[in-house]
Amino acid sequence: MSIVPRSDGSLIPVAPDMTLRELRRLWDEHTGLTSEINQNAKIVWYRYGGGGILPKWAAITLPGPNFKGRRVWVDQHDFHHVLTGYPVNWGGEALICAWELAAYGNLGWNFYAWWCLLHGILWGLLTRPRETILAWKRGRHGKTLFDTPYDDALLDKTVGQVRRELGIDWMDQGGAPPGLQPAGMAANPQ
Repeated sequence: MSIVPRSDGSLIPVAPDMTLRELRRLWDEHTGLTSEINQNAKIVWYRYGGGGILPKWAAITLPGPNFKGRRVWVDQHDFHHVLTGYPVNWGGEALICAWELAAYGNLGWNFYAWWCLLHGILWGLLTRPRETILAWKRGRHGKTLFDTPYDDALLDKTVGQVRRELGIDWMDQGGAPPGLQPAGMAANPQ
């Protein structure tokens, strides 16, 4: 069982027999980060602050271009959050970035993805070094969706199937990869 963060801060449990299509619908409803926006918008809005070391009132939202590098990368990145249990907040972004880079390692010429992952890891090493290193170690035991086409075949698979294919089915038992103790995988780091 893993989690999907809701817009109100609560969590939705995700069962291994849920399809990625069902998961995408839940994600879209509760986060506002829809696949349609990810793929079709010319401008996307980025929220900075309002969590972690900054107070909520300090949050600002800025526009940014939705160029091809982001569109290619972002839907799979969103699925990684739920498949691994890392939440969508500054702490969770740092951890998922470490996990993704360790699991995949080669993003080719996708400068947007490199920029996001390296900045996320740097943020994690500055604010939660132990958890970031553990996320990196977990990533070394799995694979990502980055080489998988985002299509109906992927969306029709279950969470459990995809976790097995990526080598992270230990999530379904609530554990961690061999040799790594579970240290708050489904926790909500701030």
